[in-house]
Amino acid sequence: MPATTTLKKILGLVYLSAERYVVTAQVAENTHKIFQIFFSRKDGSLHLSFPYFIHKEGILSTITIPAKIAYPTDLSLIPGGKVTKHQVHYSHHVDGEAHFAENKKIYTKIRKKSVPLKSQSGHIFTVQIWGIPSFEKITKEKDKISTNNRTILTFEFKEMPIALKFVGMWYSTRLARKNYSGPSGTVPKYPFMSPDGKIREGLALVNPFLDDGEKYALVLYCEKIPSEDTKEALTFMGGFDPPEIVHDHTRGTTVLSLMYPAEDVDNLIKQIGSVDFS
Repeated sequence: MPATTTLKKILGLVYLSAERYVVTAQVAENTHKIFQIFFSRKDGSLHLSFPYFIHKEGILSTITIPAKIAYPTDLSLIPGGKVTKHQVHYSHHVDGEAHFAENKKIYTKIRKKSVPLKSQSGHIFTVQIWGIPSFEKITKEKDKISTNNRTILTFEFKEMPIALKFVGMWYSTRLARKNYSGPSGTVPKYPFMSPDGKIREGLALVNPFLDDGEKYALVLYCEKIPSEDTKEALTFMGGFDPPEIVHDHTRGTTVLSLMYPAEDVDNLIKQIGSVDFS
């Protein structure tokens, strides 16, 4: 469990409580920073940032998934996409507004209306990476320790994974307590049903700034994924439609996505344009 991290007990369950988290992957003695999760003091909105990947040129996109396609495996980001030469962050606001942004660097054009955080329940984002060494390595021991300003979340592996998947699930703490089947204790872990229908266990991160009589929490889990692709890559999907749309395969749905790196960037900009400030 991260050192110096605040633990809160809500309705009998223990949660981590912090404003900002740095998600890391440790293989043997090497630890790499993968991405950040943070909650806004202003309105309790959820944010993810991706400042640690070596590649800075990517595609941001609103992907449209047509009706009658239950499990798409090959979705292009180009039709609804724009190129960026910056590392961006993703925001999911309390009212459901979701978008990619980066202060004074890109136009906030890739956006959509998703589910309001107080109505959200279940899958809220997925991050996938290939090539852990291509993410910033922690070189100082003190940077592996949590502080008052940020909490380090470390997922440990004995051997170097080819690819990792990080999944975020969102629940009210009341619903989390209702569905909890394990013993209460001092470890902030929570079993839940993941998007693929399997029961998994994730770290429970309570949002310290969103409260309307009950609290809300992000449950984060990480797993190795089988892959034959050894290219370095970072992908993200979030900003989903309500479950009644997502799970109704007679209806189309949209999702926000990013992918780094982008290839042949200058020609790609001519094709689909860029969101970067000139």
